[in-house]
Amino acid sequence: MKKTLLEITIDVLNAVDGDEINSISDTVESLQIAGDIQTVYYDIIGRKDWQFLRALRTLGSVSDSAKPTHLLVPEHVSKMETLLYNKRKLGNDRNFYKPVHFKYPDEFLLYVNGRDNTAVNYQEVVDVNGVSFTIRNDAHPTYFTSFDDKYIVMDNFDSALENTLQGQYTQALLFTHPVWEVKDEFVPELPAEMFSMLIAECMTYVIAKKDDQLIQKTQQTATRHQRHLSQTHGVVQGGVRYGNYGRTPKKAGSTRRSPLFGEKN
Repeated sequence: MKKTLLEITIDVLNAVDGDEINSISDTVESLQIAGDIQTVYYDIIGRKDWQFLRALRTLGSVSDSAKPTHLLVPEHVSKMETLLYNKRKLGNDRNFYKPVHFKYPDEFLLYVNGRDNTAVNYQEVVDVNGVSFTIRNDAHPTYFTSFDDKYIVMDNFDSALENTLQGQYTQALLFTHPVWEVKDEFVPELPAEMFSMLIAECMTYVIAKKDDQLIQKTQQTATRHQRHLSQTHGVVQGGVRYGNYGRTPKKAGSTRRSPLFGEKN
């Protein structure tokens, strides 16, 4: 059963013989415990890519003719798994969503730097940090990257169809980062069956805090997060790149990024 922040706070207070409250703001102790609940909640969220946080979204439009292949990563996103763009044809209303494949930033730059910026179907653009590179203006996007986890940069756009790439023509499968609210009626974003785990871990955390054993609990949390982050490494990148050091990998690709990114390039 799902519970509000107030109900969870009361459960934890009862476990540590705290005062009775009607609101999380009633006492200093209840406010502190509400803060502890938030800490434990984000510890749970940070342990893995939970399926209940997966969402299908569109990217944000930049709509800047000087940066026609730039799009914005939505707010509160922890990881993007895959990206598709509507590669429709001129004069045809049929949607034609196809994958746009990820390239690591250095791979992307090597790829676009091999282009002839003086050719009629290519043009030079300047990134948000003032670095220029060459994109194609008569084809749908094939590859994308991100230099800062804020902007998605693609390699092509079709100027016969649009002046810039449009977020409304994207399909992004991603993981969201839940927003916390310090309100009595706030319900943490969790499946109903996970609330008992949240409450139990909150009780353990608060008791450890009272018994001066929090440092051990904090070390365990830090270790878990370090392991998870070592395998993700960024919102857009989708995984850490590993060299094969001359060995033939057992499986196609040498990264732990999602297979939805397509074949290794």
